Amino acid sequence: MLLGASSLTAADNSALDIINKALQYTSSLNTYAFTANIVEDEEQEDGTSIAYTYITSVKVKRPGQLRIDTKSKFLNRSITIDNGLFTIMRHSDNTYSQLSVSKNTDKAIESILTKYDIKEPLASLVYSDMAKRVTSHHDQYLGTKNVDGVLCDYLLFKSKHSEIHVWVTKGDRPQIKAYKIKDTGEHPYVTTKTKITWDVNRSIQDSDFVFHAPKNSKKVVILTEKSDG
Repeated sequence: MLLGASSLTAADNSALDIINKALQYTSSLNTYAFTANIVEDEEQEDGTSIAYTYITSVKVKRPGQLRIDTKSKFLNRSITIDNGLFTIMRHSDNTYSQLSVSKNTDKAIESILTKYDIKEPLASLVYSDMAKRVTSHHDQYLGTKNVDGVLCDYLLFKSKHSEIHVWVTKGDRPQIKAYKIKDTGEHPYVTTKTKITWDVNRSIQDSDFVFHAPKNSKKVVILTEKSDG
């Protein structure tokens, strides 16, 4: 799995090699942070669309710490994993849930996303073995393109039910700068556009992952993704 629930497929290794190098570089970092601006366009049956906009900030400190803060009109929550303790804080209703999980972030994420059906499309950019999770069969290299002033390789991956456009920064330290996932399966069609700002030199402390319950907050049993607004 990569970039949400979609899989990348490739027959020509050029595009696959480019994205693998980017993922391998990110996986090699012990600490890093990034901010993602996400727009989900949901196409309606009448041809109109509804846009959902999110800003998500991510901090990673391997092997056992992760923080994901998401803010939008529709979703306002914080997720932390702190060496075996998972916490999801729903700021909209001031409730939180906690679970004991693996002290390895990779295993903790897999368990949480599978068992509790919590949706976190950026989780695939924090695994320590990102490149190994890419499936390969069909791709296309589309040249270079400037994305927000940064020169990037432009890659296109297609499957039966989706198109994935990926822009990877050129250079010795390649990273995914932006991607677009277009659902071509069943209605309603959803197109997700994401732009990423990386901060690999940011100072990240253990305290960034420690959860402190807000005043008057209530601890509740963990809910499914449909309720985690």
